[in-house]
This record gives sequence, structure tokens and C-alpha cells, in this order.
Amino acid sequence: MSSRFFLWISSLVKPLPLAVGVVGYGSAVAVKTLPLFAPYADAWYWLLILAGCCQGLLAWQESFQPSEEEPLLEELHRLRTKIATRLEQMPTQTMRAEIPVLLNQLELEILPQLQALLVKHRQLGAELASYRNPRRGQIRPSPQILQELERVYEKQKQVMQSTLQEVADIDATLSGFLQEGDEEHMLLAMQEWKKNLHSRWETLQELLEE
Repeated sequence: MSSRFFLWISSLVKPLPLAVGVVGYGSAVAVKTLPLFAPYADAWYWLLILAGCCQGLLAWQESFQPSEEEPLLEELHRLRTKIATRLEQMPTQTMRAEIPVLLNQLELEILPQLQALLVKHRQLGAELASYRNPRRGQIRPSPQILQELERVYEKQKQVMQSTLQEVADIDATLSGFLQEGDEEHMLLAMQEWKKNLHSRWETLQELLEE
């Protein structure tokens, strides 16, 4: 299952898509079952299809938006925007040509994987919270299993934070290059950044596949 599909599925139960789905599906059931809507009963499945399409499209849109509860993603979007604004400030065409490559790498590799991992991280956090404060009659996992889950949770957190730190360092270093105008050093750093970001992508992918 791709990270984008995973994000879309999780977005189906976000407030707006879920509300549209509930209203739409409820309307379809009402049209089919209530005598008041008997003249339109044969069209109930069109309402069902329309509700499903609207919920699916809204969820797709939501999957591309950072949530208010996701400051990490908001910060990544902010840093990406800052890097993009530096494009026109670059003193040479060669330096300007490298920035879009970096932005595409952030947009196509880092951001989707980080979003997908954050979903898994929240789910694991909720499960760990329920294990720490079990309901009456709930059997907790063994200490070894809990310890392993805690390890995975902390590893996910560390990888996400270090990825964000990498992007913040790139933005700050670009600011320094703009002050100095050192094209040679910037191009060398750019190659290193692309390698580092790809390495971050591989690490994120490995965590998603665990």
C-alpha cells in the first residue's frame, strides 16, 4: 500500500469528509426506506454514489494538507516555502537551477513519507497510551513487547525530528551562501544535501515498512 493511499484512507475519517459521508449515506438510506420519499426511492443509490465520491474527494484533498495538530508538518511546509523564496535571491543561474531540484525532493520524497510516518506514529502513541492506562479487564502486553513498542515509537520520533532538523540546516546554510555568494561551495553542499535527503527518505521508508 503506498503512503499516499494510506494517507487518503486515514483522511476519510477526518471531520469534514466524515460529516459529508454520514449525511450523504444517511440521506440515501432515508430516501430508500421512508414513505415520505417513496417517489424518489429508485434513485437512492445515486445519493450513495454521490456521497462516496464527495467524501473520497474531500479526503484526498485533506491528505495533502497539514493538520493543526501536526506542528512538525507545518514547520516543514514553512521551511520549504522559505527555501523556495531564496530562489530569486541566488546571484547566478547555476545556483538558481539547483534549488528546484531540492524543492522537488522535499515535495515528492520527504513530505509524503513524513506524513505517512506521522499517521503511524500517532496510532502507535494511542495504543501505547491505552496499554499504560488499561481499562478494567484489559490484558496488557508483556513487558518485553511494551519495551519493543516504546523503542519503535522513540525511533520514529527521532527520525522525524532529525529529518526536520536537516531541512532547517539546509535553509540556514543557504542564507549563509547568499551572504557570501560562494557558488562553488554551495554546489558542493547541494550535492551533499540531496544525498542526505535521499538517505532520510530511505530511513522513513524502512520505518513505514516495519
